[in-house]
Amino acid sequence: MSIIPENITTVNHFTQAQHYADRVVALLKMPDVDDDLLKDHLHDFVDIYANGLDEKQRSAIVEHVKTSLNGDLSDEARAKAEFLFFGTMSPENVPDPAETLAEAFGMLTQGATWSDMQELIGPVSWAWERWLPNGVLTIIAGEPGLGKSILCLRMAACYLTGDKWPDETTNTNDTGAVLWCEAEAAQALNLERARTWGLPLDRLYTPLSNPLDDVQLDLSEHQEAVTELAHRPEVKLIVVDSLRGVHRGDENSSVTMEVVKWLAELARDSGKPILLTHHLRKRSVMDIGDRITLDRVRGSSAIIQTARMIWAIDTPDLGNTNHKRLSVIKSNLARFPEAIGFSIGDDLSLHFGDAPEAPKQETQLDKACDLLLALLDKEPIKSSDLEEEANGAGISWRTMCRAKKKLGVIDKRKTINGTNGKSRIAYFWALPTNEDIPF
Repeated sequence: MSIIPENITTVNHFTQAQHYADRVVALLKMPDVDDDLLKDHLHDFVDIYANGLDEKQRSAIVEHVKTSLNGDLSDEARAKAEFLFFGTMSPENVPDPAETLAEAFGMLTQGATWSDMQELIGPVSWAWERWLPNGVLTIIAGEPGLGKSILCLRMAACYLTGDKWPDETTNTNDTGAVLWCEAEAAQALNLERARTWGLPLDRLYTPLSNPLDDVQLDLSEHQEAVTELAHRPEVKLIVVDSLRGVHRGDENSSVTMEVVKWLAELARDSGKPILLTHHLRKRSVMDIGDRITLDRVRGSSAIIQTARMIWAIDTPDLGNTNHKRLSVIKSNLARFPEAIGFSIGDDLSLHFGDAPEAPKQETQLDKACDLLLALLDKEPIKSSDLEEEANGAGISWRTMCRAKKKLGVIDKRKTINGTNGKSRIAYFWALPTNEDIPF
């Protein structure tokens, strides 16, 4: 039922303004507000208030609205009404009621479309194809001492000097500055590396005024400092080293989740890649295979859920721990690239190449195959002699027969004359390549 008289046009502007104000308050009391109707009445109210009232009448309308808001309104409805009315009735807004209305009614707008989101974010772009996406948080995970920090500095060099990417692909990004958020008191070590590599120190930024202070992202003032620098146009990359050191909680605490989420949002809002180093838990007997999996990443599963890209560093060949493997173990954006190998030289230089693999564990069958290849290389050999050789090498005859089948070894039968004038049948084994050798 309408609370506005049918002959509203005959009422003076002051009364009209009162009625439209009451109508807006009444609509806000309803559980399901008709936004279009509310917008229409608010527009009429703003138009009359701005163009049809003198200063005395405006003051009276303000008091009328205040009285109306003391009625039966929920906290949410009262907050909306206060914003709508007092946003539209401020003196600086009076000359342009349409603009005031749009600004005030914006508070009631619910939701958005993915088209709106596309205008804000745009398509995924890559700084380093299939490795480093722009506007995304990338985690580099590895056990302590494997080279996460020095790898981050090498990535920084790509932005500071235009170096090629580790896979030798061309770096097409603009050079600029890098924001380095140190959290493990490694300033001296990283400075020495940067000097050794000849990096431009004046374009390696630290967010705090004292460059020896570690960054703590659970402090609002540190977040503000990082945000301000991250949005500078000359900053092209942000490095945070490391997740464990950058806050005062443990890796399963809510603080950790908040920090990771905050970094993901900063990457999204700045449109720049963020590298965050993190630790792997130690390998256990339950870890099968030689590949790093996501369950090796330390802390809550929410950490890996928030990051859209995760790299892992490991040393699959324990006999050569300086030959490391860099691989992608999570990517929501593209198929995994091939892993890359790298090593750290005595002069702190990084050398990239093929990724190492775990040494193959030799089985008894492998040993049997090797023995057969060695023994049968020149000529066929009697099976009884081969059995003696196998026993001497600790290999069962059954395993030798399996090796025979695997290698395609063939049987040759030969009649042998004994010293007593009697003959007997003997079996010889020969490689397929030697089956024509006389014996």
